[in-house]
Amino acid sequence: MQETTYSGLIPIQKTNIYKEVIVLLNKLITDNDLQPGDRLPSERDLSEQLGISRTTLRQGIKALESIGRLETRVGSGTYVSTSQIPQITVEDIPLGREGLEELMVVRCSIEDTVIREFFKKGRTERNLELLRQQYEKDFNSLVLAKPGARPHYYKYNFEFEELIARLTGNRILILQQKQIHAIWAYMLSQMGLMPNMLNAKPSHQGILNAILENDEELARIYMRKHAEKRIDTLFQQLEGSGAL
Repeated sequence: MQETTYSGLIPIQKTNIYKEVIVLLNKLITDNDLQPGDRLPSERDLSEQLGISRTTLRQGIKALESIGRLETRVGSGTYVSTSQIPQITVEDIPLGREGLEELMVVRCSIEDTVIREFFKKGRTERNLELLRQQYEKDFNSLVLAKPGARPHYYKYNFEFEELIARLTGNRILILQQKQIHAIWAYMLSQMGLMPNMLNAKPSHQGILNAILENDEELARIYMRKHAEKRIDTLFQQLEGSGAL
């Protein structure tokens, strides 16, 4: 069988391999105009063309799976995810601090509206219990994670916040929030960043406690601090990598 050659693939340097794999896999998808459902080259072909081990390649694939960019089908291969929320035009979003700051302005505005709408329409005893259960589920996923493992980024970082939005019943707000979350996760993958999920736990706990105490203003403050803390941490990562 003749081997297919894809553009955008060159052997990578030995430094920051994990980050470079993520960036190059994204570049492969973009440069070759791969669409949701399209299959990536085999692990053997990719590892040979990139000059890395299959183990390192799988780490990059798993990182992109965790944000919904790729999906692995047992016995079939790795595909561009069919469940991606937006089709992002990368060239419209500046990579680096400028792009993250612009996204953060929008994200903070949406998350603030989510909290306000929840207090207007969604704060019922049933919904409070659903939020408790989601928080406990997220916390348990961190406790049970193997040492050194990275919990599923999209699931842990956004599921709690997206549940709050769903409980408002505002379909347009739900879609807006999901879109900005997906763009945010995509941006991080493009820059090879993977936040520490443990840092999100205190913020989620603060948001939940404020909601349970029926304190809307405090819930909005915790949500804003959560977002601001995340971006400060990411800027430190970028500065450490020399990307800023």
